[in-house]
Amino acid sequence: MLVLTFGKCALLQEILPAVEPNLSHPSQAIRCATLRLLCCFEQPDMLQTSSTAQSSQIFPMCFSIQSQTCTVDSGRQAAVTIGKMRTYLEYGQVPAEQVGPLVRCLIGILHIRFSLLWPPCIEALAAALDHSSHQSWPLVLQQLTTAQNSFLSGAASGGGGGSRFPEAQDSAEVPQLSAELSKAMHGGEVEQSGGCTDAAMRLGNMLKVRQP
Repeated sequence: MLVLTFGKCALLQEILPAVEPNLSHPSQAIRCATLRLLCCFEQPDMLQTSSTAQSSQIFPMCFSIQSQTCTVDSGRQAAVTIGKMRTYLEYGQVPAEQVGPLVRCLIGILHIRFSLLWPPCIEALAAALDHSSHQSWPLVLQQLTTAQNSFLSGAASGGGGGSRFPEAQDSAEVPQLSAELSKAMHGGEVEQSGGCTDAAMRLGNMLKVRQP
């Protein structure tokens, strides 16, 4: 994979604010394209790991979940990956600039129509609220409000509610990044890009985040 390194994470910090909302978009195609783009940049170092600096793997880990075809085996592997991210949050190892994007990524995972992913994702979101509340609460409340409004308005289909998932994509195909991201953003209708959970399910899962 091509890694762009014009200054320590400088380009990543420049582009992240513009594409960060895509990480929790209902369309799986948009989430995948955005994560693939973010993975191409040099990543910040994890915090409090060891004397040796270790680059953050938050975006690559999230991309591995969003880009795979959901099966029982891949779902179990994804659940383990989500558990690792929860541990990073609990021990304060996630770089500050990636906490918000990680919360959005977790919200994005709750859009995937595969229940095996939801419990560990809910636990990870709860850890984010407990240990990084200032960055996490606004995003969680925003998602709660969005899901509630969709549910009350009767739009419980989640924008299509299809059950198809996009095929895993080769992250080494870097030259196609810009075109794929643009195509996903302008033509990635939810029903043609993996479907998503309905508003009632998303609301229920978000409410579970703060259940004791």
